[in-house]
Amino acid sequence: MVLDTDDDLVLLWMVHFRDRHAGYHRTLVSQGAADEFAAPARAVRAAHAARAATSFVQSWRHQREAFLDAEGN
Repeated sequence: MVLDTDDDLVLLWMVHFRDRHAGYHRTLVSQGAADEFAAPARAVRAAHAARAATSFVQSWRHQREAFLDAEGN
């Protein structure tokens, strides 16, 4: 499988964990608890997006991709 971005990998892990352990989490997490996590989850996603948009991270990802392309990966 080839993922377009590192963010896709995070989402893939989340889906895998949710699908693999869905019954376990449904019995332990109430809707109210899930609602309480919504705002912090949005804050984390916003912070990640802001960090991913920085020139340093974009430059690092570009250099990493160039290296992997040169190595044939």
